[in-house]
Amino acid sequence: MTLVLEDLVQLDGGFLLPAVGSNPIPKEGRVLASDAFGNALWSPSDSVASPSDHDFVGWNLRPTERQGTITPTVGQVYVSKIECMRAATLARISFLISTAGAAGTPNYRFGIYRITSATVATGILLSSAHETGIAGTNTQYTANLALVSGQSASVERGEDVFAAMGVFTASTTAAIFHASTLTTGVLNWGLVQATYRTGRFTSAGPAMPATFNPSTLTDSGGPLLAVKV
Repeated sequence: MTLVLEDLVQLDGGFLLPAVGSNPIPKEGRVLASDAFGNALWSPSDSVASPSDHDFVGWNLRPTERQGTITPTVGQVYVSKIECMRAATLARISFLISTAGAAGTPNYRFGIYRITSATVATGILLSSAHETGIAGTNTQYTANLALVSGQSASVERGEDVFAAMGVFTASTTAAIFHASTLTTGVLNWGLVQATYRTGRFTSAGPAMPATFNPSTLTDSGGPLLAVKV
């Protein structure tokens, strides 16, 4: 369904969006309310940040909602399900460092996985090389990813993907990432293992695995991640 300005009805400074069945079309990241007829009220004056405000296609957590930090465990891949808020061709992952690590070690890898089924997530974009020198403090880094042969990095609005970070080399001075640290029973509240929104799994590396099984994830917090073109 395509909406144009004429489709919208203004009311008290907001806009009423026609509902699609019982699910109204939302403006990304904005607070919605419903009227008596099932229409959704979008308030353009709402100040809640959305991914597009930061030039992202989607993220796993608003920066203002981060709960702490995480020092990733060697041999673990941390994944977070991210809803793409617009159609795009993905190419990169952004993340935030809280405390500096040593330049050159440890080595991190990143990836974006398409959800093929409840038991298969397939890598569409993976790090072509280790990300080293993550030594800044309160600094945004962006990992450039390489398209996996035979895959497409194009996503639709509303499509879920998994953003992932793995660490495969030990170091005495690992970087500390801004993260969501709420764990068991909170971040995945009400979900069964196959539908977890965040978790981790074991991998020996040194490359990001081509696939993983979402239904075997361990309930876990993880780094603040955003996907972008």
